[in-house]
Amino acid sequence: MAAKLYAYMCASAIDYGKTVKVDGVILEPALCTLTREELAMNIYHNEEKVNNLKRYFYELVDAGMMEPLIEHPQRGVAQNYRLLLARRIAERDDIIAFLRGRYKKEKDKELIEMLVSRGNEGRQYG
Repeated sequence: MAAKLYAYMCASAIDYGKTVKVDGVILEPALCTLTREELAMNIYHNEEKVNNLKRYFYELVDAGMMEPLIEHPQRGVAQNYRLLLARRIAERDDIIAFLRGRYKKEKDKELIEMLVSRGNEGRQYG
């Protein structure tokens, strides 16, 4: 279920790119701003099952696949997450080699190189 949650978060992530700054900080791509209720609605088709997702959020943070933007948010403050998929892929030469070997079309190669580039950018700012 954590993988399904992460897939929904990645699909809905806002991609700010390198140039957008908030309070003087360059934002890394892939920021998920969906509420837990919205994610519960997407996964369970029932926003009341929001508590079912709590464990999966912890699993994904502990696995290093995402990080919260606010360490301990106050009650009523929405928690956003920075998704670290590109960064994790860029750290693994074996995954990069597999992707480059598997996808031969020029368009696919460009997407892979963009993903690796974004991951390397994320390591600079993370």
